[in-house]
Amino acid sequence: MADDKWEELEENALSAIQLCLAPHALREVLYKTTGVDLWVRLEELYMTKSLTNKIQLKDRLYTFKMAESSPVQKLLNDFNSIIVDLENLDVEIEDEDKTLWLVVSLPSSYNTSRKFYCMATTTLHLLRILSLTY
Repeated sequence: MADDKWEELEENALSAIQLCLAPHALREVLYKTTGVDLWVRLEELYMTKSLTNKIQLKDRLYTFKMAESSPVQKLLNDFNSIIVDLENLDVEIEDEDKTLWLVVSLPSSYNTSRKFYCMATTTLHLLRILSLTY
């Protein structure tokens, strides 16, 4: 492949990655001149399986709250983003815990949903206990 063509592909790859980044992430890699350098820096920043990253992500999960006027789809996208990031750091979260954190993150206007979840969870636990005793 000709050098000109290769440079054009490199520039396109760099631009494509930059366009996908959130503003705070873009500031971290603003002066990277190749796609490879940019990608390596992003991995260093966001894919490090360090204790600090795990603590920060768990803190985001534990303090996650939906704003009263925010659409539910935004809540789900933000919540799933945190869960996926934690799973990428090898943090295992049970489905029941995910559901509980999601329900707890709902604003007070969703109290009916919270009560329904508590009733459903209690019923499931009772059914499991009853099935174990017979």
